[in-house]
Order: sequence, then C-alpha cells, then structure tokens
Amino acid sequence: MSDKPRTPFQFPAPFKQPLAVYPTQSVRVEDLDAPYPANPVMPVIDADLGLGIRHIENHLSVTFDKWFELNVGDVYEFYMGGQAIPLAWGEIRPGEETQDRYHLAIPQELVPLGWVPDCFGRVLRAGSGNESTSPPQTWLIKNTRPGGVDQDPGLPYHSELHIHLPADLQVPGAVLDADRAALGVVLTVDPYPEMHIRDTLEVYWNGHLVSLLLDADHLSGAKPIEVRVEPEVINRPNGSGLLTIRFRAHDEVLNFSGPVQQWSQAVHLESDLDPNLLERPYFLVDGYDNTQINFDTHGDALFEVEVTAPRQLPDGTPTPVGTQVVITLTGIRADGSPHVVQLAPYTARPGRSDTALVDNADIKTLINGSMQISYQLQFPLGSVLGTSGRLTVTIFGTVSNMPAVDVVEDDAGLIDPSIEYITVNFPVYEPYDPNYSVTLHMEAIRPGGGMEFYEQTLLAGDPPPPTRFRIVLRDDFLRFVGLGDVKVFYRVDDGQVGGPGAGVLTVRKSEDLTVQFGERVAVMPKPLLGGVDEHGNLDPDDVIGQAIVTLPYVNTVVGDTFNWNWVGSGLGGSTEDSILLNSATAGKPLSFPVDKAFVVANLNGEIRLSYSLIPASAEPTLRSEVLVVTVGQALGDLIRPEVVEASRNPDQLAPEAVTQGATIRVSFPQMLPTDRIRAHWTGIPGIGSHTETKDGNSQQSVDFTVPAGVVGANISPLGQSIAVQYVLLRGTRQIPSLVLDLLLLNLTTLPIPTIEGIGEVPILDISKLTGSERTIITPWHFIHRAQRMWMEYRGVYADGSNYYEATYTNNLVTAEGEANGILPPAPVDELRKLKDGSSLSIKFWVSFDQGSDKANAVLFRERQYTVQVLAGSLPHPFISGASGTGPSVAVEPMAIEANTKVTVKYDGMSNTDRITLTWIFQDCTEYPTILDGQDSGQVVFDLTAEKLIHRSVNSTVMLRYSIVHNGATVPSEVQTVKVNSIPVASLPQPLINAVAEGGRLDLTTFTGNALAAIAKWPLSATGQRVWLTCSSSGVADLKVIDGVPITAAEAESGLVNKPVLRTWLEALPQNPGIRVVLKVAFTGADETQAVEFPQTSYTVTTGLFEDFETWPIEYIGPGETITGPTMDIFVWTEFGRGGASIAERPEGIGSRSLRLVSTPGTNVYVDIDFKSAYSEIGFFMNAFDSGDRWGCGIDIWGENGYLTHQALRKDQTYATFSQRPYKIVLLRFFLTGGIVMDNFTFKPL
Repeated sequence: MSDKPRTPFQFPAPFKQPLAVYPTQSVRVEDLDAPYPANPVMPVIDADLGLGIRHIENHLSVTFDKWFELNVGDVYEFYMGGQAIPLAWGEIRPGEETQDRYHLAIPQELVPLGWVPDCFGRVLRAGSGNESTSPPQTWLIKNTRPGGVDQDPGLPYHSELHIHLPADLQVPGAVLDADRAALGVVLTVDPYPEMHIRDTLEVYWNGHLVSLLLDADHLSGAKPIEVRVEPEVINRPNGSGLLTIRFRAHDEVLNFSGPVQQWSQAVHLESDLDPNLLERPYFLVDGYDNTQINFDTHGDALFEVEVTAPRQLPDGTPTPVGTQVVITLTGIRADGSPHVVQLAPYTARPGRSDTALVDNADIKTLINGSMQISYQLQFPLGSVLGTSGRLTVTIFGTVSNMPAVDVVEDDAGLIDPSIEYITVNFPVYEPYDPNYSVTLHMEAIRPGGGMEFYEQTLLAGDPPPPTRFRIVLRDDFLRFVGLGDVKVFYRVDDGQVGGPGAGVLTVRKSEDLTVQFGERVAVMPKPLLGGVDEHGNLDPDDVIGQAIVTLPYVNTVVGDTFNWNWVGSGLGGSTEDSILLNSATAGKPLSFPVDKAFVVANLNGEIRLSYSLIPASAEPTLRSEVLVVTVGQALGDLIRPEVVEASRNPDQLAPEAVTQGATIRVSFPQMLPTDRIRAHWTGIPGIGSHTETKDGNSQQSVDFTVPAGVVGANISPLGQSIAVQYVLLRGTRQIPSLVLDLLLLNLTTLPIPTIEGIGEVPILDISKLTGSERTIITPWHFIHRAQRMWMEYRGVYADGSNYYEATYTNNLVTAEGEANGILPPAPVDELRKLKDGSSLSIKFWVSFDQGSDKANAVLFRERQYTVQVLAGSLPHPFISGASGTGPSVAVEPMAIEANTKVTVKYDGMSNTDRITLTWIFQDCTEYPTILDGQDSGQVVFDLTAEKLIHRSVNSTVMLRYSIVHNGATVPSEVQTVKVNSIPVASLPQPLINAVAEGGRLDLTTFTGNALAAIAKWPLSATGQRVWLTCSSSGVADLKVIDGVPITAAEAESGLVNKPVLRTWLEALPQNPGIRVVLKVAFTGADETQAVEFPQTSYTVTTGLFEDFETWPIEYIGPGETITGPTMDIFVWTEFGRGGASIAERPEGIGSRSLRLVSTPGTNVYVDIDFKSAYSEIGFFMNAFDSGDRWGCGIDIWGENGYLTHQALRKDQTYATFSQRPYKIVLLRFFLTGGIVMDNFTFKPL
C-alpha cells in the first residue's frame, strides 16, 4: 500500500450506528493480514487470486483473521477497486472478541468484475481511532462461463459447444483401424461465446482426457482450435468399439461451461483396433438402445446391458458350455473421479442375447459424466476366453448428490428460538465416507455486510439408518434471531488434492436450506391429538396401532397446503408431511393417522405438534399454536410434597425442628431420572420463599433443603402459612403437584432478658446494682443482623407513678448482635427509683421478617422481677436439708419432699414479733406464710403440706422474711435456693399398651388406638405440665400430650389411657423403631424448663411379620424351593454356583434369617413369592464378605405384572416397597460373599 495519506473522499461514508469520536491525531499502519475469500483459485496470472461464479453467488464472503490487540468496538471494513466507501463492514460486539475469524458478506450486485485492484481490509480501532490496513491486492473476478448461455437447455448437450472429427472419419461407415490410429486424430473445436485466453478444453476420447489451453492466437483466429489425440491415447486398452468423443471447457477461475449442460454434443466413431475383440455390448433404457441418458427423465427407468455371446471364440473354437459373462461398468464422475462396478456373472447362452440389470444408483452417481461398458467371457470363472469392444454412454441431468439438510424443528421456514436446541438431520449424500470431515455451517448477513455464522465440524460417521444428525444448542443459534434468512448447509472434505487452489474438488458444498429464527405468531388453534389426557400426557398403552391427529382450522380452500410437524424428543421420534387440500378436505377439520412408532420412540419424553397453512393465493403463511404432549405413564394428580420435620394432621412445623433448614421430600411413583423437579417453599415474599431444582432419580424420591434463614424469616407471633409445592419439568411441560398448606408455628424456645449480676432469680435486689450492669438477651434460633428489635421496661416508681422506658424501638440487630446476642446497658439509675416490693417487667420483641411493623414481631419470654429496694437488716432464712446455710445453696428435692422446713433466726426476737416468710418462685409468684416470734430467737416454718418443693423442682427459688417490730417493718436478707432436678433413675418410663422397654407394638394384636400410661412420679403435683411425644425417623412427631396440666387425681395416681393414634402408627414405614419421650415442667413453666424422663423404645409391626425364627434350618441350590408360612423361596442361576438357606448368621437380626450366597462371577436370582398380595412389604437387608464387588437389585411384581426395579446399595439396611406387590425377584450380580434378609413386614390390602 502507498505511504501517502488517504484523501478525505477515500474514507467510508458514515453508517447508522452511534457516533464514535476519535482523537484528532490518529495513526494509520499497514499491519493487517490480507482478508481472503473461501477457496480462491491460486495462482492466477496478473492477479493475486481468482474468483468464479461459485464464489459470488448471492454474496462474496470475505474473512479477516484475528488482528493484533483486537478490542470490542473495533470496526472492520473491506474495499475493492478504489471505491471510496467500504463494500461491507462489521463491528466487534461484546462476546465476539475471542473468535479467531470474522466474516463480511458483499452482495453480488456490489462485487466488481474483471481485474479488480486495491482489494484490502481496514480496521478502525476503538478508542484511539487508529487504523490498520492490509496490503492491497488484485483479484480476478469472472461471472461468465465458456460457451455463454445455453440457447437450447432442453437438449442433452450445450448448444454452443461443437467438436468435429477429421473429414476422413466423418464419412458414413468410417472405421478407425490400427493404421489410421497410428497417424493420430486431430479434432476441431468451433469458437464459442465467452471464449477467453487461458480457457481449458477438456476433450474426452473414449473416456480418456486430452486437454488444450487456449492462447491469444486461438482467440484472434490466427490458428484453428485443434486438439490432437495421440496414438498412445487411441491405443490404450479397450479402445475398440463404439467410441464417444465430447468436450467441455472451463476458464482460468474454474467456471465450467453450463450451467445446465456442460458438455458438447457427442460424436461417435467405430473403432476396430483389435480384430480379436468380441462384439461390443449394448445399453438399454426401458428396453431401447440408448447411449445418452437424461437422468431427470430416465431416473426411474429400467437400465440393462445387453450381450450376445458368440457361438465361436475369436480363435475359432466353440464357446464352452457354462461360460460366464462378466460385465464391467467403468464410470467417470463429473469431477473426474472414477466409479467402477462389476455386475454379477451369469451363464452365457451362445448365439443368443441376455441382459443384466444396472442399479439406478450407479447411473445417478455418474450424472454429467460418462460410462464405458465392456464384458469378458470366462471359463472357468477367472480364466478369460475373450474381451469385448467397449460402449461409451454419456449421462446428464440435475446433480443432487448433496441435498440440503433437514431441521426437525423447521416449521415452514420458521424456527422458534425459545426451544433448547435444534436437530439437524443429514440426508444420504455423495461423496460419503465415515472418515470424511463434514462441517455444518449456518450463516446470516447483518446490515452493513457483517456475517454471523456458526460451524460444527465432525467426522461423517456411520451412514443412515439411523439418520445422521447434529444438535445445535440454543446458545449457538440465538445469534441468528432477527437476522432474517439463515442459510444452513454442509461441506464435505474428502482430504484429496483437487485442482490448483480451486477448492471445488476437495471440499464440496451441499444445497442450502433457508430458515428464519423468530417468534412464532400463532393465528390458528393448536392441533389435537387423540388420547391426550387433561394433564397433556399421552400414554402409549392407550394408542392402538396409530395416533390420530386433527388439524382444526377450517378457513381453507382448495389448493391450500397444510405442513404439519411432529417433533419428538426421542431418537427417531419425529416426522412431518404436507397435505394438499382438495374439494373433499378443504373447509373442514382434517384428521389423519400417525404410526404408533412415533409415539413409542418418545416414551418418557415429549412431542411438539404444530402445523402451518400455505395459502394457494400466495398470501403469508399462517401458523398454529404448538401442542406440547408428554409421553409416558399417565401422571394423574401429582401427590403433594412433605416436609420431613413437620407433623401431619394437622400439618404443622415447629421452627426448633429445622434450625439447620427444612427438608422438602418429593416422592411420586412416576418419577424418571430424566425429569427435573422444582420445589417451591412459598412464605413471605422475597426472603421467606425458596425455589430449588434437582434431577429425578430411579428411587422416585428427591429431598430439597430450605435454608434456615428462609424458614426463620417466616416466624411470626400467630404462626405463618407456608405453601409447599413442586413442579415436574418433563420436556418443556411444567406440571404442578398438589399443595401442602403448612403452618409454621412460633418459636417456643426463646431466651429471656436477664439483668447482669442478678441472673435467673425472682428478686431484683437494688442494693446489688453497681451502675455498670447490662441486660442480656442471648442469641436465639434464626437470629439475623437485618432483623429489627424492640425492648421496654415497665414498673412503678416509689411515688406510685408508672415507670416506662424503651431501650430499642425498631433497631437493627446488627452483625455484633448476631454474633454475641443483645447486650444494652441496664437503666440502673431509673431502677433505683422503683417502689420496694413492686414488679418490674422486661419485654423484648424481634421481627423475624426483618420488617418494621411491631405487630408482626415475636415477643420473647418476659422477665418479671420483684423489686427489693431496702437492704436486708436481718439475717436470711435457711432451708433445711440443703448443701449449707449460706445465702446461696442447693437442695435435692426428693430429700426434703416429706420434710420441707425453713428456719428464721435473729437476735432480739420476741413473741410479739409478727414474722412473714415468703417463698418466691422462679416466675416471681410468691407464697407468704406468717408465724409469731419466739423468745428463744428461732422460728421453724413447716411447708411440707403446702408441697412448695413439688412446684420448685429444676428451678431457683428465693426465701426471705420481714418482721413487724414496734410498728415498723424490717426486711431480711435473701437466701437463694437452687432446687435440683430429680435423678433420671428415679423417674418412671412412659409405656404404651403396657409393653416393656424394647418390646414390639404389634398392630395386628389390637384394634383402635394404642394407650399410653405413666406411673406416678416423685413430687408430682396438680398443675404440673406434661408433654408426651412419639418420634420415628423420617416422619413427623406425634404429640400425645402437649403441655397439658395434670389433675389432682393424676398427681396422685399417674396418667393412664392417653391415646396414641393408630393412624400415626399405621403410617410408619415398615418395621420402624419409635421413641416415646415424656417431659414434665414441675414449675408449670413451658417445655424449655421441663425435665425429660427416661425414654422408651419400641419396634412397631404394622402388618404381618416374618423373622424366620420358626423355620427349620435348610439349604437349597439352583432349581430348588423352600416353602414357608408366608412365602416360597426359589433359587436359580445363569451360570456358576449359588444358593439360599435358612441359617443362623450374625449378620441377621434374630437367630435365623434368609441367606443368599454365590461364588465369584455368578449371577444368582432368588424368587420370593408371597402367599398373598399386600399393600406394602419391607425387609432388613445386609451384605457380608462382599468387599467392593457389590451389585444387587430387586424387581417388584404386582397383581398385574411387573411394577418397578430398584438397586439395593451396600450400605442400605432396610427397604420398603408399595404398589400392591406380591412377589420379589432378588437379582445378585458378580459378588463374593452373601446377602442376609430378615424381618419381613407385610401391610394388608
């Protein structure tokens, strides 16, 4: 490129895009690699490269390799022929900066022709405005063909191409003999339209190529256009017979004559170079002799070779009986490549003619080529007796060796961009080889000439069937949305070296398929498919032979065309067709069958069915809505999910059970591993709702975890309703389940505000406050820094007025509070002003929903203090039987149950003193009692009958007294007494149906509910609150008694006949263990302060039970059966050795169990046939001595046949199966060691 600056008129005109402002001092450097077209012809005289018609059809594609320091916003342009504006431009958009190549498309009408100088690329760099250019090149571009336009394309040859024999060989009956052949043959070609220097004539003499390159003298007429065929060519093997001579031409850029017919009219010449040759064969088309085949009209004809075997061989001997005729077809394709076929030998009939069939596919592959036919007589087969002369046949027609692809989702030229992928099916094409490289290419042109493209290159792979196909994902085809026409084609690279730089022989391009990606505007109703249920599902079992499709649109007329598309997700599950409407089908719904195979192929997938109407009036195409149908077992109503930690009947969830998150369990029998399942926990909007998606599995059960923070955000004073649901995503369908309406309860285990230094005591001794105390609220479940809090104090001042103070009003908890709890300073100065003996309450609220509305905030446990302002001037009382007599002691409640006494002792006591002793419970309630003083100085209060100690177990109480002496009240100091809990060993266990700990609750032995009872416990008293709970793994707890105060009779005798719901017991999985937990709040407080009694554990039998304990010890081998009261056990093997036994094994539960064993590499099967059908079965299973070579599964069979299969894992110890099973087939594969099965349970129907 010249170093001179470019003048302003040489720069491109502005185009429609945001104006880019560049620095005024931009820099221009010639540092780009030259852009290039695809497969140019190189070298070309007087030009850098050449382009022909194939390069510029529709548009000329120019490629830029990635340039140095490429950035988003760079603009790239291409110039030709010194034009002032670029013929095409593009801009690097975000996401494109990683590509290796960038393409521009120049419309055909803008491409200059001839020798085009100054072809170069230019890049304007984003930001700096600097420009980079490529070196200018000269391109030779031609759009004409040698011979020009065929004036009569109906002829089987090009009307403007003519070739002539020498005069002596043109006379009637002329024969080319050996003497004439020795002189060579000069053929003459007439000048033709669009003849140019360096045109190449390709003359085919009897299938052999002879070329001539035209020069200036040929063009001027100074010398004739003559092609000499040398004797060496003429005398090549098989040169005798009826010869065919013709030519075609191509120019310097490989534009061939044509476009319909490439070849000149053939001339024929009889050749007799070898007198020993047999008579040539004849080629028949539908029984008639023919040497020029138009495959467009003869494609379905009957092609035969006729041979007349001689009675005598050339040496005069008779043709032997049994002589074989071997015919050879030697073809030359249009591209010059050979295609040789040998027909099956057959027995000759000397003196009579016979025909041999020729496959139409062999003729098709030779379109625009030629075929020579000859035969040999062989006897025996393989020993040649004679060879015939050769017949040359020319074939012409429309080449369609590489037809266009088919996009399954293409609906009359439109593809919906919302689908996840498209499937591109390849046709049968030539040339084909499994190892050829095949590139799928998609391209569209952006405004300005920038080209959007996508390519996928793979080996060709196996031929159809099955259909070769490619998958293009949505992320790859979204780039074409809104760009209009998208061309889809493929290129085949056979890896061979073609003509000089032509690219036309090694890389072949298919025909184009033109589609558009865009929104489907539906104006016709969706099609109907028979057998589809209300959930949009089609069960293949409901389809008998064929499915019936109905197109309901009726506004049609004769000549309209319906195109319908059945797009399945399974391999081979798609089909399509067109229906031309006639007077019998127009104007009414149209129904037609689709083979059931297209339903079955999409089992457990989906079908997308749609149709389009192409009006006969050439009006725009109308499109229907899309019917999406899932294929498989009918789903019905999907059962609701469960929250594992929640109770049932009612459906409630205690937040304390899910402090680490809640578990949503989705289980339904129709689940497939290919399903996607989306679980929804819908509470308060935003932070209180959660969605998660997982894959299905073969166990038909998926667990989802709702984060603890999401659960906590829904906690409110009156509970929060939560909607729990899942959606089955099968294909593109979204099928919702029934909804679980769950009540999330309020927290019951909340901390209580406590003044530092005072602690968990009922008396607030003002004299102990130093002024630096804090009020402490420890961290609570689900605490979060974004929660808001309120805190207030209420009391009575010494003057009788009300005291109120708000420490927090809608304040954030903050990160420090989240980590350490809430620790505000206590208002000590105000507390010192409170009235002696008055009550002080401290309340604390938190909004778990992080909102500012106090009405939605949860009130924590309220702190109540009794205020003691006056410092005690008398010594504290002391309780008998305690750990000491100091101000803080501990006492064992059972030690003083029958002797609860408190002593008051002080100097100067007289019998005129009135002494009031107060027992202050932990909740600040008080029990006062009065005695007169004694001159001895000591008074003992006997509180045994009042049972105060019964109400104080597991709490801290305070004792104090006051006296009235000479009309004045004098308080004492306080004794703090920690009343310990009762030892667990002294507490009774709860029992159900009087069954002892570790026993079995057999539901078959009683009707109705089970009954729980608890014997009288030590220090029981009226008003104590009781919680009795039954728990089992995987199910919600059963609250038998939920915080109910006991009566006087129950305090005296214990609790009896408390119903344990049978429905809860029956809903347990097979053979479960349950725990029975009793808690008692002796103080009458909530469950957090209750004492837990010893737990009781049971095993529950919900149906029949088989533990093999009564079976005799027995061993069986393959083909043998063990018969028992509940089941029959049969063993068989595919190979190797194995068996089953009733044996004593430590791996079982009891002393005897069912044992399955095998030798290494053996497939052992055990059929377990139950005596009757059950609604559910379960069993214990354990593997022993199996190492890592484990493989076991079971097939479940029901009343109506096979139900399901499930693999058993090595770590699995208990399995349950429902769906009315009556038989198990246990499958055991390649394992050393054995399997033990025990404790079968059966639920009756």
